[in-house]
Amino acid sequence: MITALALTSMMATGSLPAPTWVPPGKPYLAIKHLHAIDNLDKGDMFGKNRADFYAMVSVNGVTYKTQIMAKDDGYPNWVIPMDTKSRVSRIHIMLMDEDGGLESKDDHVDINPIAGRKDLQFTFDRATGRISGAVNGRVNETFVSRGRGDDDKGVMTFAIMKNAR
Repeated sequence: MITALALTSMMATGSLPAPTWVPPGKPYLAIKHLHAIDNLDKGDMFGKNRADFYAMVSVNGVTYKTQIMAKDDGYPNWVIPMDTKSRVSRIHIMLMDEDGGLESKDDHVDINPIAGRKDLQFTFDRATGRISGAVNGRVNETFVSRGRGDDDKGVMTFAIMKNAR
């Protein structure tokens, strides 16, 4: 069932709000830890200078928007469900810093170690548990991705998890 808040969010952003849990036995992306390397709020006149992280995560074309975590270093524990109808899930993670107020647009945080790319894109094969692309490994393995090439760099720790049934 879609709530009024979820419907408003979908209409405003074209995305679904990220769930807070996933049923047992279903694979999911867990974004565990975020850290701002650069000062993402250089123009903050109030001197807070803290990141307001959120992620836009697409899984096989379905986009989820997470809640905001207002910390330069923290553990959001965001959960994004994987597509269980397809064998392979194509995942695209875009990390953002919400600016609001006098700043006109949100900052796009660099979490990709390759210069000229800020986002992470990879695939997850449910049958084999393999993850390949910007990161390579297996289900239940923790990955740390650090932006190296662009400004507004950050670090993200995440995993594709599968709960026990």
